[in-house]
Amino acid sequence: MSPRSPRRGRVIARLVLLTLLLTVVAGGRLAFPSYRVAGASMAPTLADGQRLLVNRLAYTVGEPHRGDLVVVKRGDLVVVKRVVALPGETVTVRDGVLTIDGTPLAESYLSLDERTECEGGAGCTVTVPADAVYVLGDNRDASVDSRVFGPILLEVIIGEVVEFP
Repeated sequence: MSPRSPRRGRVIARLVLLTLLLTVVAGGRLAFPSYRVAGASMAPTLADGQRLLVNRLAYTVGEPHRGDLVVVKRGDLVVVKRVVALPGETVTVRDGVLTIDGTPLAESYLSLDERTECEGGAGCTVTVPADAVYVLGDNRDASVDSRVFGPILLEVIIGEVVEFP
């Protein structure tokens, strides 16, 4: 078969069309919408005004993993946060240290001087329900997150951030 055969061209065109349909539209909605970061709660990882590409299909089969950046619907707001604890895990914040089931969480994405505190500076302990995850902003001092509103239900996660150029 020559590189320019009509059959090969039709096959390539069909594959391109199928790929486009599968990756762009899912259930009548964009499968990979873009969002713009508003605020500094995810600095230094994400900057205010930065555009994000989000995979709405990421959790249709599986669940979030620790470290995933997720876009979440919170009332009228859409926010981006990092998953730090999974269903069934116990999160403890004490003396600026975040632990999951008693083990300190290594967070290489935080600034060196970043500490995790709960409201009022007191320690806190939360067990994540089976249908939820615990999310935090990377800029803990500027983030309203699960320390304030508690674990988030999996059903309010719009998708996983897949690109932030």
